[in-house]
Amino acid sequence: MLHSIKAFIRRDGAQYVAECLEVDAIASGATLDETVENIRFEVSRSLVGVDMAAMGLISDPMLFITVEDVPLMKHRMEC
Repeated sequence: MLHSIKAFIRRDGAQYVAECLEVDAIASGATLDETVENIRFEVSRSLVGVDMAAMGLISDPMLFITVEDVPLMKHRMEC
C-alpha cells in the first residue's frame, strides 16, 4: 500500500498551479502557501467516497508536494 499521493507545483505567470495526476486534482493560488492549501482541499475532495485500498493507498495518505523552481541556468545568470 502507498503512503502518499504526489502533487507538483509550478509557477505560471503571476500565480502558482498545482496538479495531482493520481486523483485528477488541480488548484492554483497567488502564493505557495495558498496553492498548497488549495491542492490539499482539492485532493481531499477527490477522495471523498473513494475506496482507498482499490487505489493501492492506505486509509489516510500523506500529500507529497514537489515545487518546480526556475531553471537553474536562468537563476545562475541573474546572480
